[in-house]
Amino acid sequence: MHEEFAGVHEEFAGVHAEFAGVHAEFAGVHAEFARVHEEFTGVHAEFARVHEEFTGVHEEFARVHEEFTGVHEEFAGVHEEFVAVRAEFTAVREEIASQGASLRHEMKTEFAAVRVELKQSADDTRRYFQILGEQIRDSVKVVAEGTAHNSSRLDNHENRLKRLEKPRRA
Repeated sequence: MHEEFAGVHEEFAGVHAEFAGVHAEFAGVHAEFARVHEEFTGVHAEFARVHEEFTGVHEEFARVHEEFTGVHEEFAGVHEEFVAVRAEFTAVREEIASQGASLRHEMKTEFAAVRVELKQSADDTRRYFQILGEQIRDSVKVVAEGTAHNSSRLDNHENRLKRLEKPRRA
C-alpha cells in the first residue's frame, strides 16, 4: 500500500509540476497582455494628440477661408469703384458732346488727373494684394506642412499597429 501512496504521490507531484508550468505560461500571457495594453494606451494618447493637431489645422483652414472671404469682398469693392469710374466717364463723354471744344480742353486736364489717380490707386491695390497673397501663401504652407507631418505620423502609427497585430494572426 505504501507503494500505491508513493505512486499517487508521484502522480500528484507531476500534476503539480504541470500546473506550475501552466501557471507560468498564464503569467507570461498576462504580462504580454499588460504590455500590449500599455502600447495601446500610448497609441490612444498619440491619436488624441493627432486629433488636437487636426483640430488646429481645421481652425487654420477656417481662418484662411475667412481671409479669402475678405479678399473677395475687397475685390467686390474695387469692382464697384471701377463701375463708378466708368459711369463718370460716360457722363463726361455726354458733357463733352454737349459743350464742345472749350470743355474738351478742360476734360483732357481732368482725364490726366484721373489717370494719375487711377494709376496710383492701381499701384496701391497691387501692392496690397501682393502682400496679402504672400501672407496667404505662408498660411497655406504652414497648413500643408502640418498636414504632411500628421499624415506621416499616421502612416507610422498604422505600420506600428500592423506589426502589433501580425503576431496575433500567427
